[in-house]
Amino acid sequence: MSFLVLDRLTKRYDAHHAVRELSLAVEQGEFVALLGPSGCGKTTTLQMIAGFVQPTSGRIALEGRDLAAIKPSQRGLGIVFQSYALFPHMTTAENVAFGLEMQGVAKAEREQRVGDVLAMVGLGQLADRFPRRMSGGQQQRVALARALVIRPRILLLDEPLSNLDAKLREEMQIELRQIQRTLGTTTILVTHDQSEAMALADRIVVMNKGTAEQIGPPHETYEWPATPFVAEFLGKTNVFSGSSDPARGVVIVAGNEWPVAAPTAGAVDVTVRPERVRFASVDGHGIAATIKTRIFQGNHWLYQAVADGRTITIIQQNAGGVNPVEGDSVRLDWNSDDMRIRPSREIVS
Repeated sequence: MSFLVLDRLTKRYDAHHAVRELSLAVEQGEFVALLGPSGCGKTTTLQMIAGFVQPTSGRIALEGRDLAAIKPSQRGLGIVFQSYALFPHMTTAENVAFGLEMQGVAKAEREQRVGDVLAMVGLGQLADRFPRRMSGGQQQRVALARALVIRPRILLLDEPLSNLDAKLREEMQIELRQIQRTLGTTTILVTHDQSEAMALADRIVVMNKGTAEQIGPPHETYEWPATPFVAEFLGKTNVFSGSSDPARGVVIVAGNEWPVAAPTAGAVDVTVRPERVRFASVDGHGIAATIKTRIFQGNHWLYQAVADGRTITIIQQNAGGVNPVEGDSVRLDWNSDDMRIRPSREIVS
């Protein structure tokens, strides 16, 4: 039996479905990310698990126990909000100790546990500091420590890093993952940030319009998207119009052929991730293109090229070699294994 089970979980507001028959089994110690755009139902799902929102239908079970009749304060969950929600009149230690006080934990044990968790999040020297005198990253650590100190059965994270700048957010992602692995706490993260979900989670639930379009490990979900929405939301992707010839075992895009196994017959959409597209010899195999934009981004170059009547994105690692410049004529090529092929649908460039 899975540790946490969501069984056909649904939340409806009048005729609008915020969440529609979501089913998910989470194992103990697993880190799961609910990923999707605004309004997809991910925060509503988290709030139903926490007990702040009552499901319209469906079931939530924790270790086989139905949570429907259990108050939020009695579910044994730790929650970190986007705003951190720290008490401004309390010191770091007092903020972290608050949940233990509510549980009636004795003072000696309370002080020991607060000291241990503050050391874990790197705030041992700031126990007496007030939130107003702390940076955003430090406040985020206090909120995390406050959630962890009660030793929750599940840690719920609602966009906890979204208020941090890019560099600090990346550092906190690493720290958060290390803490989660050290403690083995079952964790559910809500985020709209694809890179954050892929960096932190054991599995990703990609949500769209209240439903889960795909559930799986980050690498598998990125490499083998189950739907066009997943392919386009989880990272960047290029979409080409093509056709397939099953008899010859090829897919044809802009007059160029790529061998594929058992291709779908007829008109197809071919998707290729930007980092899998490469520049080929101008007179070689590949699609003729013209470089429209070139942007240097440190460890890689980001290109936009006009090809096959649409704008194509290419990411090339900064390996120190000679790179095309804006206005250059190039050919774009990729390996057959890097293509994902589906029956054709209308494409918006």
